[in-house]
Amino acid sequence: MKYEPIVPREATTESELRGHARHTFDVIAEIKIGWGVWQKARLLDVSSTGFRLGRFPQETQDADIRIRIPGLAPLAAKIRWREDSAVGCQFVNPLSIYVLEHVAEHAAG
Repeated sequence: MKYEPIVPREATTESELRGHARHTFDVIAEIKIGWGVWQKARLLDVSSTGFRLGRFPQETQDADIRIRIPGLAPLAAKIRWREDSAVGCQFVNPLSIYVLEHVAEHAAG
């Protein structure tokens, strides 16, 4: 019997490119860039490895930030990309599935 190798297909959708499931919601969180002051930002989605903020007025690629998501202690992250007014960030330490579920449940009300 001859076996054919399985060739993985290219990732095509945004979620496939990200590699982790995202929970989409609209929550006001607080962020702090470096040693700056806490400011409000709209949290649009979150995964175990990162999150997306909407309408973020200032940003520096690879800047160190902290985010306070309602119900959680502040989390460290880095800004990784900007698209239009949205900013994508990567957690320094990925969230556990339990923390991610807690965030999703809290956001759902």
